Amino acid sequence: MVKKVLQAKLKNCLETILEFENTLLFYSKSSVTNFSEEINFLKNSLKKLEEIEFDDKDLERIEKITLKFLAEIKELVRQKIIIKTAVQ
Repeated sequence: MVKKVLQAKLKNCLETILEFENTLLFYSKSSVTNFSEEINFLKNSLKKLEEIEFDDKDLERIEKITLKFLAEIKELVRQKIIIKTAVQ
């Protein structure tokens, strides 16, 4: 039962990040970082969720990383809006 809860939380983290796939790919066009490989890794991980071994401490780290990721995406989008507004 506990494993199912952990898997559901991990799935939520992965899906949250993958919701920003288009944003990541857009920013990777104008960046040194190419997110295609990372996105494919996350998609494959999502497909193999039942096979991934992890515990609550691992999940806690993943949740913190997901929150940090969301904050960074928010900042990227905010900067893009500021730049777009300044250009107009």
